[in-house]
Amino acid sequence: MRRYLVLIGVVLTFVKSNAQFDLARVDVVHIPKGSNQDFEFNRIRALFNIPVKIKEDTHLLFGIDYSIVDVIQIEKLEIDTEPLRDFQSFELNLGFTKKLKKNWRLAAVLKPGVTTNSVKNTAFFREVRISGGLIFLKDEKETKKYSLLLGVVYNAFNGFSFPLPFVRYHRIINEHWSYKLGFPKTNLEYTFNNKHSLESYASIDGFNSNLVETVTVTNGVVEKFNARVLVAGLRYNFKIRKHLELYLASGYIFTSTIRLRDNNADDLFEVNGDNAIYLRTGVRIKI
Repeated sequence: MRRYLVLIGVVLTFVKSNAQFDLARVDVVHIPKGSNQDFEFNRIRALFNIPVKIKEDTHLLFGIDYSIVDVIQIEKLEIDTEPLRDFQSFELNLGFTKKLKKNWRLAAVLKPGVTTNSVKNTAFFREVRISGGLIFLKDEKETKKYSLLLGVVYNAFNGFSFPLPFVRYHRIINEHWSYKLGFPKTNLEYTFNNKHSLESYASIDGFNSNLVETVTVTNGVVEKFNARVLVAGLRYNFKIRKHLELYLASGYIFTSTIRLRDNNADDLFEVNGDNAIYLRTGVRIKI
């Protein structure tokens, strides 16, 4: 069952190449303001998934994905940034996976969801956005020590609101070393034992949202918010119990961008930063 559910786990997280399927996870990201960073970014994300077996090689998945994003200290903007500070997003996870021939497997997911910078204004319910993905997996880990993921994903809320290719080649070198090459994440992992592992990684991250409470500026009305980062760093994983894992990560942000856009997605303001610290921690229940 784990081999089939790993596909849905990969698609649902989109830009996070997890090796296992997460039944539940709480994840916290903090980007502090620095000398070359004109804003501070915080995100708390929680998700919960339930797999349902249809038949031997076919499963469905139902779940929820909730995030709170806080953006503060945008010093370069001489406007009222209070409506830009507090965002919330809510998505439903609807997944499907099926075994194919010759060790290939298929996974597909739809994620209807909403996002808003004002939960008091219920108008955001009228703007449901659909994310989704289609992934094919070639699993040869048991005999040839590798797996290959190929597909395309689209996430309306991750900062890159356009279809992205999903490619991952996972090679197990020996009992300690393994690596994953691809996009949107690449890593090299060293496993000390069955409880401790350390990995170096490079990945993208971000957040995208419509504004229910808009901001009027001299060259237009801000109705969309977009944040993106490119980060590389180290991550430590600690297995507390068989299915319970804690992770701690720190990274270096090579580039970060906040864009404030009008309803046509044309940029009205852009705030850039780099040389910033990226901190992340979380706990997850996996199978």
